Amino acid sequence: MKLSDSVNGLQHVGIPSEDLQKSAAFYESLGFTKIYETPNGEENVAFMELGGLVIELYGNRPIKGCSGAIDHISLDSTDIETSYAACKELGLTFFEDITFLPFWTNGIRYFSIVGPSREIIEVCQKL
Repeated sequence: MKLSDSVNGLQHVGIPSEDLQKSAAFYESLGFTKIYETPNGEENVAFMELGGLVIELYGNRPIKGCSGAIDHISLDSTDIETSYAACKELGLTFFEDITFLPFWTNGIRYFSIVGPSREIIEVCQKL
């Protein structure tokens, strides 16, 4: 079993923001379009798209404010259970187990693994 059996490619890149509206306006000035925005607990989340590239802006909280501050990349899964099993089989380190969030129309299920440089790779399935 390989992770590539249930992953289509990149789903989004997660970028924390101290001022979500300011960040969204910046990316809109670059040609991105806001395709979804929702509260997530005490913070808000906005998804922006340009030519198939999707970024997730989230926050209104302090950030590192330095190069390398992108928080995570997300891979698009067609079957979250299969993706999770493949990562377990590989013996990868998990940052989060499968979790549900009420994003998009029917919600998402995702989990996160930790890469060799402590980067976070989220594997996400839109339901």
